[in-house]
Amino acid sequence: MKATQYSWLRESELARLVCLVPVYGPDGGNYTEVWFDNGDKVTVRYRVPTVAKNTAAFLGVSRHQSSAAWHRGKRRHGPPIVLPPGITLVALPVRRPLYRDHGGIGYVVLQKIDSWERIEEGEFRTRLHLAGGHRLNCLLKIETLELRLLDAAKVSHRSRELFEKLSKHQSTRIPIPFCLSEIKELTDPGGVCKCANSSRGGNVQ
Repeated sequence: MKATQYSWLRESELARLVCLVPVYGPDGGNYTEVWFDNGDKVTVRYRVPTVAKNTAAFLGVSRHQSSAAWHRGKRRHGPPIVLPPGITLVALPVRRPLYRDHGGIGYVVLQKIDSWERIEEGEFRTRLHLAGGHRLNCLLKIETLELRLLDAAKVSHRSRELFEKLSKHQSTRIPIPFCLSEIKELTDPGGVCKCANSSRGGNVQ
């Protein structure tokens, strides 16, 4: 992951993420346009699957989640990607690529979808209205789009429900062997720790 290409991939900006859109650059390259809810757009010189993979990795998860606990049954389309905390990426066909291996799938953050409508503009059959005033055309018919969004909503709900159940059985207490005052007592004025000479020990988890 090149830092120059992913300068937007940090906590403050990731919270504004709206979608990842496959685009062709002026040089003919197959890139990704990243949209944010403040209206900004950033072009990343990598394909959508790579950007989605690196975005998921930044949050400590994989984009390949077909075997995750919140997925049920088989799909003919790419499964939604659940990212912590509370971000669900929905895979949608948003362009007809020049070549099949160029890919036409984009990812939209479910929680940033305001509404959608039926349209007939060339091959596009629906349009999504997104946070930040963005509009994204989609190749799916409105009935199929709504089923895709419903599936993503169920996945989002099941994952959140699972995390909530697990959190109830987890202790939020992190055991520390020494309190701050004891640590200071074990350190001489010169800043040299005397812990090695102490008979008391413990494990930090």
